Amino acid sequence: MYQSLHSILTPLREKQATGTLSLEHRDGQKVMFSLLKGSVISCLNGKKRGGQAAKLAATWLDFNSDFHEGVISEEDDTLPVDQNYFDILDGIDLRVQEYRRVIPHNEIRFQLKKPAFQGEIEFKGYELKVAILLDGTRTVEQVVIESGISEFLVLSAIYKLYDLDLVAMVAE
Repeated sequence: MYQSLHSILTPLREKQATGTLSLEHRDGQKVMFSLLKGSVISCLNGKKRGGQAAKLAATWLDFNSDFHEGVISEEDDTLPVDQNYFDILDGIDLRVQEYRRVIPHNEIRFQLKKPAFQGEIEFKGYELKVAILLDGTRTVEQVVIESGISEFLVLSAIYKLYDLDLVAMVAE
C-alpha cells in the first residue's frame, strides 16, 4: 500500500516538530531526517547525504517510519536539504496519483504489445529494463523486485509504455 513521505512530513512540519524521522525501505535501506521546528535540516542514508538521501527517500512507496520527538542526529557531516524539498514531494505525490490511475495496485500484470507506432522512441535504461520484464506473467511487484529499480521508477516506466500504447494490462 502506497504511503506518502509527504503525508508523514506535513503534520510534523505543521506542528513545528523537532526530532528524528527514521525510514526503513522494504529492501533494508534506511534514511534518517532531522527536523528542527518542522524544517528538514539534514538527511542521511549511508554514504548519501542531504538532498541525495532525501530524494532517494522521496521515491520510496513502501517503507516503515518512526519519529522520535526531541532527538536530533549528532552527525557532523550531514548536509542541509533544499528548501524546495516539499515542492519535490508534492510533485512526486501528484505523479504517483497519476500512475495509480493506470496501475491501481502492484499485483497487476502487463504485457508488451506489438508496436503500432512506426517512429523512433527514446527510452532511458531503466525503462528498457522494465519493458523486458513485462511478459504478462510477472506482477508489477515482481518487476520491482527482479529489476532492482525503485517502485516509483517502475511505475513511471510502465505508465510511459502504457501511454505510448506499448503495453496492455493482462486480465486477472
